[in-house]
Amino acid sequence: MDRLTTTAYGSSFVALFGGMTTNDVAMIGGLMVGVATFAVNCYFKREHLKIARREAQKRELD
Repeated sequence: MDRLTTTAYGSSFVALFGGMTTNDVAMIGGLMVGVATFAVNCYFKREHLKIARREAQKRELD
């Protein structure tokens, strides 16, 4: 990237995060925690479903 583009992106970054209040930071942090929790729950629910299907197939074969 050329120097002008780097400067423009850098100043945009500073303006965005420099103008944030504590409430804004807390809101974004809470949103990120909520999304991460949703993703982890989906992963473990899918793993639990795989185990349950394997056990059901075992019982059918017995």
